[in-house]
Amino acid sequence: MKLFICYKGEDYDRVVQTMNTLRDISPDIQISIIRNAKNWKSLSKSHITKADYVIYLAGHVYSDNIDWEIDTAIKYGHKVRCVKLYDDVQLTDSRLFKQDTFDKSKQTLKIEEPITMDQLVNLIKGDSAYLTKKLFESGVEDNNLLVEQYKVLLSTSESLIERRQKLTTTYLSIFSVMLPVLSAMLTFEQAFLQLGAFFVSAICIILCLSWRGTIISYGKSNLAKFAILEEMEKQLPVAMFASEWLVLNRITTRYKSFTNRETTIPVIFIAIYTIFAVLSLVLFIINIV
Repeated sequence: MKLFICYKGEDYDRVVQTMNTLRDISPDIQISIIRNAKNWKSLSKSHITKADYVIYLAGHVYSDNIDWEIDTAIKYGHKVRCVKLYDDVQLTDSRLFKQDTFDKSKQTLKIEEPITMDQLVNLIKGDSAYLTKKLFESGVEDNNLLVEQYKVLLSTSESLIERRQKLTTTYLSIFSVMLPVLSAMLTFEQAFLQLGAFFVSAICIILCLSWRGTIISYGKSNLAKFAILEEMEKQLPVAMFASEWLVLNRITTRYKSFTNRETTIPVIFIAIYTIFAVLSLVLFIINIV
């Protein structure tokens, strides 16, 4: 299980104590924190997207960096759990609040309501224990059958990766072809072509957003599969994938998943097509004035 922790540097000693408590839950607990890194945003984003839990350890001081990490976690669908490091901590910073969905006159916390350390430990234990219980509720009587089921799940994960790669290749081909088409449309000083270029660019932007969302969905689905594979490995002689992650985290801090890399491609195309949309609209207005 992977945890990402948001905290203020001045609380580091207390944070270390908290991390030791969390590591005592299980040897499979992997905790990510970012300290004094020039590229902390990209590192944080990489760890947040892979995390099972994002935890805010609240001290006496809030910061823009913590706020960015919390907003990023929420953006990627995480509920941010909060534990107060000190009894007298008050969550009063305006950046921690958002407008209530149903009552616009009220402000509500954008993170989850604070819980105690014991409650957090029980929450994490409960999730892990529930998954194990659900996965092996019929018992493991035949190890060979478990191996076969393991192979089936692994093959579905591999096929998911192949589908994602085919999707990326298809979209990449389409959007690469559209760039010279739009350029050609804008070379003619005709209003209807310029307006057409604007609408084509807008459609391409919408498709790029859909493409990016699909990549993220594939990535989350694959993470779920690997979480189950790691649980199944506990019943096997060798835990290959769990060990791979441990070694990878030890030898490098610059690892970026394929999902993170692939989501940058539609973002680049969105930027390009936005330029085309603005340019075509400007030329259309100039042409009709």
